[in-house]
Amino acid sequence: MNRIFTTATAVTALMAASGAFADGVAYRSVSLIYFTEDSADLEAFLFEGAMDYQLGRFMLSAATTYYDDGDFDGRNFSGSVGYEILPGLTGYVHVTTLDTEMFEETIYGLGVDYIGENLGVALHYGQQDEADNEIYHLLGYVEFGPSTAYGSISRASDENFFFAGYEYAVDTLDVAIGTEWSEEGLDEGNTSVMGHYRFLDRYEIMAGLTSDNDVLLEEGYLDLGFGYALTEALTLEAAYTTTFGEDSPDMDLLTLALTFKTGPHRARVVDRYTDFVRDTTSYANKASGIDLYTPGMSFE
Repeated sequence: MNRIFTTATAVTALMAASGAFADGVAYRSVSLIYFTEDSADLEAFLFEGAMDYQLGRFMLSAATTYYDDGDFDGRNFSGSVGYEILPGLTGYVHVTTLDTEMFEETIYGLGVDYIGENLGVALHYGQQDEADNEIYHLLGYVEFGPSTAYGSISRASDENFFFAGYEYAVDTLDVAIGTEWSEEGLDEGNTSVMGHYRFLDRYEIMAGLTSDNDVLLEEGYLDLGFGYALTEALTLEAAYTTTFGEDSPDMDLLTLALTFKTGPHRARVVDRYTDFVRDTTSYANKASGIDLYTPGMSFE
């Protein structure tokens, strides 16, 4: 299992970082992120890579995540193979593997998505191997002008979960907001707002706020960052994350991120949705390794 996982991860990283099979590449990205926080004695490293490859009516998608903070490390690999049955309508099989020091898990399943000119919708099913947990996702997006709305309904471990998001993006500015909650109510969730302002072609300012819904705007994380585009596809960003609110623990998290990306967005609806959720995630949560985990995954 570990040998297969390591090989798959290495191949994904190599294909994403290089120009392998460049003629059919629809999307590729690689991120190297370093975190440090003195009060928690945290020093962590996060690697993420992804690629979508078009081969006729087939679409091959793969992504990998590696996280290590010295005390805990984990690896995640996900891949799918899809076939376009009708124009815009694709059926696919998928698998996700998670390997950490504490547990190993595999999710496999089927999905179907429809992608039109201004919208995408998907039904995504997964069977979790070790925990014997079934996961269902109905999700999609709608584009209108410079705006995109996202939404999802998920069921896992006999519970329902919901997500709604909105993004406004133009040449110099993009602002995104996402909120998630459970069937217990809006208070059982959190909300994030992230904004990026670009100026003088190469420079970028980032600001974000994340807060639990039951203490919305009273407690949470505040992200501030500055980015520089080394090339059209390669960006370097430095960020500072702190907390606000009387009951929030002190935090002074410093982040350095190097990101390479070509292509507007992921090909699969579920992957584009996942990227949107990650893009609205505070660096404070990323520093804990949250990107390793698949939504709905159970460890009971």
